[in-house]
Amino acid sequence: MKSELDEKLVKKYPIIFKDRYKDPQQTCMCWGFPGDGWYDLIDKLCWDITKIIEDYKIDVTAVQVKEKFGGLRFYVTISGRYNKRFLFWFENKLFDLFSKFKKDKYWYKYHMFRQKIFKTPSEKIFSLIEKAEDDSYKICESCGAKAKPRGKYYVVTLCDACWKKVNKESK
Repeated sequence: MKSELDEKLVKKYPIIFKDRYKDPQQTCMCWGFPGDGWYDLIDKLCWDITKIIEDYKIDVTAVQVKEKFGGLRFYVTISGRYNKRFLFWFENKLFDLFSKFKKDKYWYKYHMFRQKIFKTPSEKIFSLIEKAEDDSYKICESCGAKAKPRGKYYVVTLCDACWKKVNKESK
């Protein structure tokens, strides 16, 4: 990624990228970010993570952001405490309510409802990261246009124009 985009991310999200300029023996963030085309994707992901950080007062630190097998990889550590007591009480009340029904469809509905409502901050963050990683396979890592994974031995996600440019340079 260009140095100005790199610095922009670090300045905009200092909590997440606090290890960006540390020694390679301490963190892999010292290697920076992957291609310019994924800047908007990484920016949106960090914006969403910042909202969760503010809501739950937790600490999220990026350990490594890289390209692997044509897709974005975003590794983080999460620490901090948040109040789960009320959520567990409410969840137990719902469980008691649904346990009165012995039919499978109610258990399934309860399970689906639980997954939407009772996600921990870590689960929310990891689901955001998973979505961003999935989306990266449709975005050119070089320019940000619509793309698809390409290549036999080394897979990259590039649009048609960038793919042609890479093939011309390799010949």
